[in-house]
Amino acid sequence: MAANSHTPTPDASDAEWASFLKGRGYVAASEPKPISNYKEFHGFWVPPRLGSPSKGGVASPTGRRRAADATGPQKSWYSVKTLSQLYWSDRKTFDQLSARLAEVVVLAADEEANQRVEEHRRLLEPAVEAGLLNQVEADKKLAAWAKSQKIKLPKA
Repeated sequence: MAANSHTPTPDASDAEWASFLKGRGYVAASEPKPISNYKEFHGFWVPPRLGSPSKGGVASPTGRRRAADATGPQKSWYSVKTLSQLYWSDRKTFDQLSARLAEVVVLAADEEANQRVEEHRRLLEPAVEAGLLNQVEADKKLAAWAKSQKIKLPKA
């Protein structure tokens, strides 16, 4: 028989919430912990999630991802060994990956150039506001600086 997925409304009676939470494995904090690794949360002992660290502090080996992996891609997939295996086993995918990496390099270089132009524009802005330069002169100075840095400015 399937488990009941009914969740009580926030204004439901305490008895309804207690039976719902008991069915989910929660135990009132006033009672003893059923298992040592239950955590207290808002007046209840909350059962541990599957794969969460137990009392010893070691996660279960059920394939649970480490917290560090949640911040970015797994570093193992772009190791030299993995990429060389991909090169020999699936050349088409490797070539597509190489093309995408080349696109990323170009996009990143464009973004860095845009950031440098914006930074230089912010440096010229106070001179325009103070009346030392008009906007046309500031644009010319910015264009000359961009040309000296080999940055192509978009046509406005």
